[in-house]
Amino acid sequence: MIADTGHQVKGTIKVRHLLEVVQHDIGTEALEKMVKRRLTGLRLAPYHGCLALRPPDVAIDSSENPKSMNKVLEVLGVDVVPFNQFTAACCGSSVLLTQEDVALRLSFDILKGAQDAGADAVVTMCPLCHLNLDFKQKRMQKKYETKLEMPIIYFTQIIGLALGIAPKKLGLEKNLTSTKKIIKYVESLPVST
Repeated sequence: MIADTGHQVKGTIKVRHLLEVVQHDIGTEALEKMVKRRLTGLRLAPYHGCLALRPPDVAIDSSENPKSMNKVLEVLGVDVVPFNQFTAACCGSSVLLTQEDVALRLSFDILKGAQDAGADAVVTMCPLCHLNLDFKQKRMQKKYETKLEMPIIYFTQIIGLALGIAPKKLGLEKNLTSTKKIIKYVESLPVST
C-alpha cells in the first residue's frame, strides 16, 4: 500500500516528440539556415512508425498522410523517396518477442518497399522502429533470401550530418547496418561556411 503523502499529480506536462520540437520550436526556416552541407542527391525514405501517429488525439501528424519528417528532410536538401509502406501501421517491434515471424514480415515489407523505390537509406523518428529495422535486418535477409543492406538512420543523425557534425560524433558507426556509403556520399558534398 502506498502512503498518502498529500502530493497530487496534476498532469500539466505535455510530452513532446523531438521532431515536434525541431519543427515548432526551431522551425524549418531556421534549420535550413543552419545547414552546412546540403544533402542534395541523397535519396531517403522516411518511415514515421506508429507511436507518433496513433492514436489521433496525441499524434504529431496525420496517420494517413504524414508530412512532418518530409519537411525537415527537404530543408536539408534530401530527395524524399515516397514508398508504399511509409504509412505502414507498424514495423512489428511490439510483437518481436512473442511473434517474431510477424515482426520480421512487417519490417521486411518496409525495407523492401524503400529498396524498390530506390532509397539510399530509411530515416526513422522512432527508436523502436530504428532498432527493429536495423537489428533484425540480417535475419530478414536470410529468411526472405533477399539482399537488403538498407541503412537505417535516425532523423537526428541526418540533421546532424547536414549541420556538419562528424559522423562518429553522431554514432553512425554504431548503426548495425553499415552507413559507410551514406557517410562517404555526404562527405563528398561541398560544405558552406
